[in-house]
Amino acid sequence: MRIRNAALIVAVVSAVGLAESIYTLFLYVFRIASQTNFALALWVFGIVIPLIVNAAFFFVLYAESSGRITPELRRVSAIAAAVLTLPAALNVLWQMHATLTIAGDPRVTVPHVIGGFEATLLVGQFIGLVTWLLWVALFWTFRLNASLKTGRALQKLAAILLVFIVGGVGFALYTHFAIPQPAIHFHPFWYPSWLSEAFNALGWAAVPPLLLFLALVWKRWQARLSVHENLLG
Repeated sequence: MRIRNAALIVAVVSAVGLAESIYTLFLYVFRIASQTNFALALWVFGIVIPLIVNAAFFFVLYAESSGRITPELRRVSAIAAAVLTLPAALNVLWQMHATLTIAGDPRVTVPHVIGGFEATLLVGQFIGLVTWLLWVALFWTFRLNASLKTGRALQKLAAILLVFIVGGVGFALYTHFAIPQPAIHFHPFWYPSWLSEAFNALGWAAVPPLLLFLALVWKRWQARLSVHENLLG
């Protein structure tokens, strides 16, 4: 499979996977708009916008490879994607701070299993933090055009990001099946069980195409060629 074809698949599946964020945003805007606060802003800028940017950037890559946009527009979108994705990393940092605050409060009790729930949560958040920072670095590198250094940097970033995404998926599965789940819900609304399962399925569906894209960049990217030439290949 070509890199540009993989980019299109990731873009489409990621866009479909935005259903949960769009639905929740609909509930926020049309049902409790009067309760807008810091948590809402953090959720929008730290989760929703980065997910939209992620999907949009893959559409940009495919559009360039199809001759619909110029490399200059891809470079502009890469800079915008890097900047708009950075709040996702800051959001995880805020979550880590909240976890440490809760862990240090003697009035708060949570299940202590396998080293403590707080420690387990911090490990997952750390993986998420590094993953988002790698996305920022990857987007930022895509702004460049042609150099051997750029090509090799893209390959290395894709490989490292691939490892962290696989690690994050593995850790999520481990915590889900091996550790009793506490009564903590990070979504702003409780969903019916069938809707929650549908949203989860859509979210997981984006993982295989994403891993395929990163693997193709890692193995097939030709460092001596420009980004544009690699997308055309």
